[in-house]
Formats: sequence, C-alpha cells, structure tokens
Amino acid sequence: MSRNLFLGIDVGTTGTKSAVFDGEGTLLGRGYVEYGVLSPKPGWAEQEPDVWWTSALKSAQEAIQDSRVAPAEVACVGLSGQTNGIVCLDEHGSPLRPAIIWMDRRATKEAELIREQIGYETFHETTGVLLAPFYSICKILWLKYNSADLLRKTKTILQPKDYIVFKLTGKRILDMSSASSAGILNTRTRRYAEQMLHDVGIPLEKLPELVRPSDKIGGVLPEAAARLGLTEEAVVVAGSGDVMA
Repeated sequence: MSRNLFLGIDVGTTGTKSAVFDGEGTLLGRGYVEYGVLSPKPGWAEQEPDVWWTSALKSAQEAIQDSRVAPAEVACVGLSGQTNGIVCLDEHGSPLRPAIIWMDRRATKEAELIREQIGYETFHETTGVLLAPFYSICKILWLKYNSADLLRKTKTILQPKDYIVFKLTGKRILDMSSASSAGILNTRTRRYAEQMLHDVGIPLEKLPELVRPSDKIGGVLPEAAARLGLTEEAVVVAGSGDVMA
C-alpha cells in the first residue's frame, strides 16, 4: 500500500542531514553528509552552495535507502538550515561567489553604520533582533561596499536552505521567520522593512519572495526528482531556520 511520507533536509554548518518520517512522525531512515568551512581570511567563514546541494542529494538518498521505502512514496519535502548566510545568485541561478555564512564576522563596520543611520533601538523594534555583524543585513552591506560589481550582477540573495529550495523547485523564496532573523523584516507588517533597507542602501529587488514557513512552494523539478527517485508531484514546503524550527 502506498504511503504519504515526509522527507526533511537540514542544511547545517558542519553537514547536511536528512530524515524520512511517516504520517505519525515515526523516524524511518536518516542520512548525513559532512563538510567543512572555508576561512580565506581571519574572521571570514564561507561555504560553497553547490556543496550543500550535493550533500542534500546524497543525504536524502541515504535517508530514503535507510528507510527501505520506495522514493515515490515521499509526498512532501521540508527544509531547515543554518541562518544568516547570504547566497548571491545571478539571473540564471548560478552562485556568483561562495556563501558568506552565519559565523562570519567581517561586517563589523557595516553593523556600526546601521547603528549610526537607523539606531540600535529602532533596528531592534523593527526587526525583532539585536544588531550584530553576523546578521545577513550587515553582510549584504559589506558586499555593497567591498564587492559592488558582484552585487550589481546579483539577481537574488538567498539563505542557505532556500538555495536547496531553489534547486528543488526553481523558486526563489525567503520565509518570514528567517527574514526576521536576517534583520530585514518588519515584524509588525510581516513585510520587508522597506524604509530601513532604503535608508541603508540595500536594493529591495535583490530580495526573494516572502513566504510563510508552512507555505507550499511547488513541485520537485524533473532533474531533481530523477536524482532522488521522487515523483514530480512531491510538494516542497518552505520550512525555516534551524533555531526557529
């Protein structure tokens, strides 16, 4: 008898883990692929987005194999992952540079700039988070002041787990919970903090569509479905950051 099973993929800092569950929440199988962190300069921390994708595929395949179920029984894929990274994609969906991940501390000056232009309390009241260099908003500003040509070529800035959503569905999204964690959401309106972003000079058009963590983003693209053995009817749900999840 065919079952509706769930595949979860978590894009972590030290590895990507996947798990298959049934409708009662019973763990049926798991997989894990480890990777490292690149540190080209002191205080910098980066990872290659395509390493995440390769690891997501492999760990998901391991989880399905470990569960001893038919891949076609997976009806839904949900995501979680590390927060406060930035993945710069061009118009064709290719990464333009290694992702700057949460533990990176290069954006100290940019955090101070936000404090001067917006104010510590206003930033906190708007976004719900405290101002610190590791938030995505500071990393985006670092790109603006240190790699302006690359930022101009960037079509969309994604979070780590949303790069996997993109590879699975072709959709460029950001869930509201992760957007708040990134320091770019107005938590009262549940929209991007447009005035604040304008004031610090972050172009709104570089940010993806805002969704809820529970939103269905779409079906699995044929190539990804073939690699995982899933049907194209399997639904991908946005999910959220690991801390919030």
